[in-house]
Amino acid sequence: MLCWIEVDLDSVAANVHALQAAAAPRQGVTAVVKAQAYGMGAAAVA
Repeated sequence: MLCWIEVDLDSVAANVHALQAAAAPRQGVTAVVKAQAYGMGAAAVA
């Protein structure tokens, strides 16, 4: 069985911006990228 995942980096960036906009003032947003971003490339996702 062949499986794959496609990550839209523009959507990732938009989601991060939405989280930042929803956060309280002076509150940061932190994300954890684990296991080489599950094969998607940690640098691109981070």
